Amino acid sequence: MLEQSGDSNAQRDNLGNEVPTAKTGDSAAPEVDSVQQLQQELKRIRNEFDGQRAKMKELYLAKEAECKRFAKEAAGARKELEEAKSQLMVMEYNKEKDMEEQNKRAQEEIGTLQQLVQETVDESTLCQHEIRKLLDENDKLRQERQELKEELAQQDSPSLAPVLNQAKKIIRKLGAADSSSHDNLEDSMRKAQEDAEVLRSLVVPLEEEIKTLKEKLRRAYEDMEKNRGDDGRKAPESALVGMLKEAKQEPASATEPTPEVTCEMCTNYETKLVQCQEQINGERQKATQLEKSVERMREELAKEGAMRADLEAQWQ
Repeated sequence: MLEQSGDSNAQRDNLGNEVPTAKTGDSAAPEVDSVQQLQQELKRIRNEFDGQRAKMKELYLAKEAECKRFAKEAAGARKELEEAKSQLMVMEYNKEKDMEEQNKRAQEEIGTLQQLVQETVDESTLCQHEIRKLLDENDKLRQERQELKEELAQQDSPSLAPVLNQAKKIIRKLGAADSSSHDNLEDSMRKAQEDAEVLRSLVVPLEEEIKTLKEKLRRAYEDMEKNRGDDGRKAPESALVGMLKEAKQEPASATEPTPEVTCEMCTNYETKLVQCQEQINGERQKATQLEKSVERMREELAKEGAMRADLEAQWQ
């Protein structure tokens, strides 16, 4: 383009430098003057054109350099933008991967905690069933003991009834004899000796019957303790032996019921149940905290996704 403009300018210069041929006659001088004036005007115009062309060339070169600089800056900015996009994509990929790993780890922990909670609940349920079973067995043994006592009382009471009836008759007879024996002291002494012999004859069978009853009760309690099994409850047996070895003047105490023994195993199971429930509550609190942290991570991930969408929209 510049070469074409230079050729056209050269042609114009050549055209301006051409000198017209001189004419003969009187009109040659004014024509020469006008030609010289035209040549000077043309030279002035050409000089102005050359100056303007130089300025335009300088302006064009400056604009061209500025355009190149702008193009270079735009290319650098585009390259930086591509690098920033690549880095951002890598960062987003790494962040998503980390979030997936955290979510996966949190889900595994939640699953483990849920499994522990379920195992604890199952163990607690098993403990409750075991406690209920022991309580039922305890009630059953208590009922069997009561039935055995009633059965022994029903079996032994007929054998004591004749002796007691005879003792009552003798006591009434002694009372009647004492009321009529105040007149004669010798008769009273004789009757007292007879009464002592009669009472002695009554006491001996009663003592033998009491021994028999004690032996039966002792065997019954031993059989009952054997049925219960050896679980550490030996206090009732020793108390029973001590009761059966009491003095002969307290025969009725042999049939008194023994105090109930507290079930230590039931207490241990109840304590273990409370500990299991506390452990369940602690695991539930941990699971709730983990769920809250996962929910918070999800909210942060949603915010980052919205921010990324905004940045992509701005880039586009």
